[in-house]
Formats: sequence, structure tokens, C-alpha cells
Amino acid sequence: MDPLRIALLTSHRATVDRLLADPNCGSVWELTTVVDASVDFILLVDSEHELSTEIATAFAGRILTIHDDTETALLRGDTETRSAISLASGPLFLLGPRYPIAPMALDARERGDVAFLYEYAELHRRWMQSTCWGDMLARTLELLAGGTMRAIGDVVWIDGAPGPCRMGEAPRACHQPERGIPRSCPFIG
Repeated sequence: MDPLRIALLTSHRATVDRLLADPNCGSVWELTTVVDASVDFILLVDSEHELSTEIATAFAGRILTIHDDTETALLRGDTETRSAISLASGPLFLLGPRYPIAPMALDARERGDVAFLYEYAELHRRWMQSTCWGDMLARTLELLAGGTMRAIGDVVWIDGAPGPCRMGEAPRACHQPERGIPRSCPFIG
């Protein structure tokens, strides 16, 4: 079986060392920075690149992006953030672990110190990027290479299970595969 070909488009700020060092790189999937007809998926990682309409159309349903909601979470007064990998068309693929927001950021929000919040957001994002993005990206490529993927509503299902469940987000009942997917599944609308 040929490796899955992934066009990786990233900014200079993104940390992809974990992805490049993954033992599956080269055998299960391979990375390229060229988008051409032989590419199976495009992966945008903290990318400043704009995809042309032609590429977006040609790769519809095969463009993934990793992102976070740090600024929005801070401005809303949330106590934690997380990263997500989604199809560019919107459906959620995987969720990363939860990262607590420091009390000093919540205090800055109460004081209305927007400059501090944006500085904190950048540091918080770097923390998430350096500690979870590599593992999330590697897991995404493993799932893409080894399984079937379908977008149903707002969630990508992988081998019959909601993608977020693949990173430990499933309710307890979902971890009992002999019972099937429970009606209480938050990803069934």
C-alpha cells in the first residue's frame, strides 16, 4: 500500500517537529509542501497561506486545519481552551486536551486589560502548540491513513465513531464497543 500523501502548509511559527519525527512518516503517510494531483489531503497548520478557489474546490472534503479558540475563550471569560482539527468545510475531526487559563488572564479580563489578554493568548497558544499539536497531527494522519472518514452534520466520523471520541472525548458508555453508540452520544443530532 502506498503511503497517504499529505501537503503540509504551515507558518514559520508552527511546531511540527513531532510530526516529522513520527515513526509512521514515510511509511504510512508522507509529507510534501507541493499541492498537486498526487496529494490525498491538505493539512493547514497555523498557516498564513490562502488557498486558491481552484485548490479549495479540487480538494473539497480533504482540507484539514488545526486551530484554537484562545482569544474568544479569553474574551468570553472561559476557564480553559483547547485545540481542534476540523475539515475546512467546518465539521469537527479531533479535539485536543483541555488547557486551563491562568487566573491572571481572568483578572486582566475583569480589569479590561485587552493588551494583556492578547499577549497572554499568544503565550497560551504557544503552550498548546508545543505540547499537543504534534500528537494531534500525528494521530490525525494515522486515522486518515488507516480508516474511513465521513462528515455527518458537524462532526467527522472515523470508522463509525465520532472523531472527537478518538482523542478521549467520548462519554463513558461509548468506551464499551459491544454496546454500539449510545443514544446519549453528544455527536448524534
